[in-house]
Order: sequence, then C-alpha cells, then structure tokens
Amino acid sequence: MRRNDFVKDYGKYRPDASEITLWLAISGGISLAAGYVFYHSLLGAVSAVVIVPFFFKYMLSRSVQKRKNGILEQFRVFIGMISNSIQISAKPLDTAFFEALEEMRYLYSEKDPMVREMTLIETTVRNNNSKCIEEEFYRFAKRTGIDDIIDFAEILLSCRSTNISAISEVINTTSEVISDKLDVVNEARESIAEQRNEFLLMMCMPVGFILLFNFVMKELFSVYYTSALGRVVMTITLVINMLCIYFGLKISEGGTIKC
Repeated sequence: MRRNDFVKDYGKYRPDASEITLWLAISGGISLAAGYVFYHSLLGAVSAVVIVPFFFKYMLSRSVQKRKNGILEQFRVFIGMISNSIQISAKPLDTAFFEALEEMRYLYSEKDPMVREMTLIETTVRNNNSKCIEEEFYRFAKRTGIDDIIDFAEILLSCRSTNISAISEVINTTSEVISDKLDVVNEARESIAEQRNEFLLMMCMPVGFILLFNFVMKELFSVYYTSALGRVVMTITLVINMLCIYFGLKISEGGTIKC
C-alpha cells in the first residue's frame, strides 16, 4: 500500500469522468432549456451555456463539503470504537486503534476515506517502528481541514506520554462532544435542505409562467421573442433569475453549519 494512493487535500475535489459527464449533462440541459424558453432560438439556447462554469463551481464546493461531512461522521464512529475498547478492556491505544479499524472495515467500504486513511496509518506504523499513531493521525487531521479532527489529534499528540486513563478520558470526551455536535448539525442541514428545495421550486416559477403565457397568449407574448426590446426584457429576466438562484444557493450554503 503506497502513501501516494491516499494522500489528498480534502479542501479540493477532483471529479471523475462519470461525475464530469453527469454535471455537463445536467448543467448543459438546464442551460439549453432555459435559453430556449427565454429566447426561442438556438443561438439564445447556446449562449445560455455560460451557466455551466458556475454550476461546476457550485458542485465542486458541494462535493468537498459532502466528503468532509462523511469523514467526520465516520470519525465519530471510529473514536467511539476506540473509546469503548480502552474503557472496557483497558487496552493500549495502538491495540484499540487496530481493533477499531478492523471493525470499521465491516461497516464501511475499503474505498471510504476514513478506512483508507486509517489503513495507511496502520501500514505506516507497522512497517516503521519510529512512527507513532498520534503523529500519523495528526498529519491526516491537518489534511482534512476539519477543526474537530484537528483539535482531537492535537490533544491526542500532547497526551501520548501520559497514562492510558488520561487518553481514555480525552477520547471519550471528544466522542461525546462530536456526537452531540453532529446531531445538531444534521438537524440544521435537514432544515436548510428543505428551505433550499422550496427556494429552487420558487425560482422555477418564472419559467413556468413564461411557458404558460406562451401557451395561452402565444400571439401577444411573441413580441418578447421578435422585437429588440422584448429580447432585452427577456435577457434581464433571465439574468435576474440566475442571479437570484446563485445568491440564494450561496446564502443557503453559508447558512449550513460547516464541519
């Protein structure tokens, strides 16, 4: 197992080919549909693909946060296992770590970030006696950029020379704090997700009204597609709608509790 296979900057996200294809299909489809609705011309539909880069930026940001959320959730499970092992069996940290990792492999895939990273730590420590779990875990924590994991790693590193009871107390306290925090965060995310879905539905209403007017008042509404002033009005409407969606999503993302 090579270190280069798992070392990542968790603040950045590289989509694979399938994700890029999916994002292109979604953003391209939305752009072309919106462009055609607002302009009734192929040129107008094609010009609307300027939305694609903004969609990609949004999806990259969402993917980074989603991955961090997953790591923190798995971290909570992992340190809970270590805490139980130390408290119940009074096992040293190394033994508790390795046993917890085995349990994690039953719960999660080998491809999950936490399992892969902890496997890397296990391999490094077993193959090099000069390496310790606390130091390797701290390096992993810094790469995640997640404050809770970094704080835990720093405390663990400072306690490595103390007795096992002190380490047990630190792990147990951290596990409880993170569990409580994640419960609150998950509730907040659910609420924000509902509001975001309502907002997106509301932002689709202008498109719905335009389609309705095209159907019930086709001749009267056609002036917006044939005259210069009408095209300007439709362009302003499209831009305002896109800006509302962009800033609305930014606000909802900003309102999401970051890990």
